Amino acid sequence: MQKLKLGVLILAIVVAISMTSTGCSLVTVNPEKDNEQILATIDGQDIQKSMYNNYMAYYTLFYTANGQTVATDGLDYETLKKSNLDALMQTEIMAAKAKKDELEIDEDEATSGSEDVLSSLKDSVSDGTYTATLTQYNSDEDAFTAFVSQYMVDSAYATAEQEQHDEEMEEDPSSYTDSQVGTINGEIVKRSTYDYYYIFEQLNNYMTTGEAMATDDDTVDEMNERIFDSIAKNQAYIQYAEDNDIEIKEADIKTQTETIDGYLEMFGLTGDDLSSYLETYYLTIDSFSDLETEEAKAVVVQNALKAQYTEDAEVTDAEIQKYYEDNQATYDEEMVSAEHILTEDEDLANEIYEEAKNVTTKDEFTQIMDEYEGEDGVTEATDLGSFNYSQMVEAFADQAFSQEVNTVSEPTETEYGYHIIFVYDHTESEDKTWEDYKDDISTTLKESKADETYTTFDEKILKKQSIKIDEDIQTASEIYINELKEELNVTINEKVI
Repeated sequence: MQKLKLGVLILAIVVAISMTSTGCSLVTVNPEKDNEQILATIDGQDIQKSMYNNYMAYYTLFYTANGQTVATDGLDYETLKKSNLDALMQTEIMAAKAKKDELEIDEDEATSGSEDVLSSLKDSVSDGTYTATLTQYNSDEDAFTAFVSQYMVDSAYATAEQEQHDEEMEEDPSSYTDSQVGTINGEIVKRSTYDYYYIFEQLNNYMTTGEAMATDDDTVDEMNERIFDSIAKNQAYIQYAEDNDIEIKEADIKTQTETIDGYLEMFGLTGDDLSSYLETYYLTIDSFSDLETEEAKAVVVQNALKAQYTEDAEVTDAEIQKYYEDNQATYDEEMVSAEHILTEDEDLANEIYEEAKNVTTKDEFTQIMDEYEGEDGVTEATDLGSFNYSQMVEAFADQAFSQEVNTVSEPTETEYGYHIIFVYDHTESEDKTWEDYKDDISTTLKESKADETYTTFDEKILKKQSIKIDEDIQTASEIYINELKEELNVTINEKVI
């Protein structure tokens, strides 16, 4: 998500920290001077390091209350300190802007909430841990209580500022959506176009890894390169269609947009849910649909080229015959139907075989499968149905294709364990040659040649594009905070922490 989302007490950390170490990293000599250091200046007002120290104390107590130990040294701790500084400054900058704009909040209500926060923390950790944590960060009961009370108020102001900003952006997001993130052939690439492809990068990554995409520089650079390559190629394909009179039919566009919509639906992104999701990128359903249509047009052109390359591809009988000989097992119509019981325990396999070796009907073997299914050590007990030789691992296939119908094999070892196999059908293949599969193989070879031709064309069309990616592509929240930093003359001394 790209908008800033502020809770009652903002502790949203930019990165996930591994919290495992113990120790003390703050300077304990002369804590009073440590607290008095100027950490930042916002709109002419100095912020002392004591606020940051208390913020770190709150963070530590919060995670301790939830059964986690916060790292206090090493690389993880350095990352944590920077992340917490960013989160604290974000809140204070937005709060300062809200006060400058004379936004109104209920300060009494915000302050009263701090009492519940403090009570919850004290109830969740031991008295010794509570006091030790405050001491570790050069704080005490009075200073920490005052901090939590003030921070609750600042968070309320920051939330009010965020809400006002969101309303303004919803009315006219063009300053963001129309902003430049790079150029392709000298033409500006708008943020809205970039975000459309960015959304799918994130969804694809989540689909394959189950996690959000990493934010390190190398990962971001690689992602940006993929995004700009996709934008450039899609624009080039649409232009190629115009230059070469390739018809882009509305029905084909609709088919492709339905495919894209189906992918979004896998993530629950339909209707109001999709609309809400797009709002975090300041996109509307209409603007998203326009971008979706452009991508669909490019895919239609790509598919049309692939189809033409397939039609134009030439395949000789010699190529077809060679392909058949190299892949003959694929065309072997000899089939076996079997059930099996699989276990990694050789002794258990022998036990099952002794019970099943005289079985002569499928029903009898099925009863034995039912008996052993779910038993410890049994990996699988199932009807495999019909299969050809190439569909199974070699040792299994050798056994199944060599035994008589309605017989049980002795335990057959494969990389998966020991199989007790019951074959209940065996169909011999007809005597066929490559000519019997000529049409199918010809189609396969033509498609393969077409893929090679298309890949070469695709690489050439990308090389012709002049792509320039802006060095620092910021999220909407980053742009907003940086604008506020400039407006409020913010200075931050990171060396203090």
